[in-house]
Amino acid sequence: MSPRTAEANEAIHDERRTAILNAALGAFVERGFEGTRIQEIADRCGLSYGLVYHYFPTKEAVFTILVDSALAGAASLVGSLPKAAPPGAFGSFVAYAIRDPSPQYFALIVEALTKQGVPPELADRARQTVRGLKAAIATAGGAATAGGAAAAGGAAIAGGDAAAGGAAAAGGDAAAGGDAAAGGDAAAGGAAAAGGDAIAGGDAAAGSAAGGAAAAGGAATAGGDAIAGGAAAAGGDAIAGGDAAGIEAGERAEGILAILLGASIMKSCGVSDGSFASRAAAVVAEALW
Repeated sequence: MSPRTAEANEAIHDERRTAILNAALGAFVERGFEGTRIQEIADRCGLSYGLVYHYFPTKEAVFTILVDSALAGAASLVGSLPKAAPPGAFGSFVAYAIRDPSPQYFALIVEALTKQGVPPELADRARQTVRGLKAAIATAGGAATAGGAAAAGGAAIAGGDAAAGGAAAAGGDAAAGGDAAAGGDAAAGGAAAAGGDAIAGGDAAAGSAAGGAAAAGGAATAGGDAIAGGAAAAGGDAIAGGDAAGIEAGERAEGILAILLGASIMKSCGVSDGSFASRAAAVVAEALW
């Protein structure tokens, strides 16, 4: 019998390496990072203990390769949601994200984030990837846009006309519900957003200027800070951190991400088929739209 060619040796090498990684994936998902041993991985793939060590020097090395693969897959999801996606798109997104074998890989990411024995640099990469995924989900829903106009859900329109919600900004009269302010007065200039500054969400603090008055200079204030339906509107620009659309987008992203990761773990453990996840994500998106 002639000796194996270099190509044949390489094929065998790749086949064994893949077998080890597949076996390790199942072991880590079922037993966790701390509960998995090289011997169990070897038993699962039908190779000797020593041969597994020939391919991977440590259990951590196997785990790192699997988690990095999971992180690459999660990062690729970032571009799968269009900007200004409607609520139903988030349901489709989650349904796509938890197709087999993705739940096992998401379970590995959670394992990397929560176990003390995981290499710190790997945990950091996992944390950054999850944060990036959350940011992508938030952006896809239509958070505040540059230039001061908050985009999502009937946000402020530059040029002085408040959108959905019906609070008129132009001309200087606060309109939401017909009142300048609940329990308050329209101050100098008489406008909820004098000078035509649009108010995100359409009303000054949900129909009333915060603190009961539309402040001088035209921005509704609470303790001197411009507020408009949860969105700051000083000079017409949405202020980061105060924008209602941005807050809601962040809450929506956290809720959808929690559903995605939770459904992945439940599906990996065999306690759910994950079919609830798509509907749940759409409900969360709709509720916080």
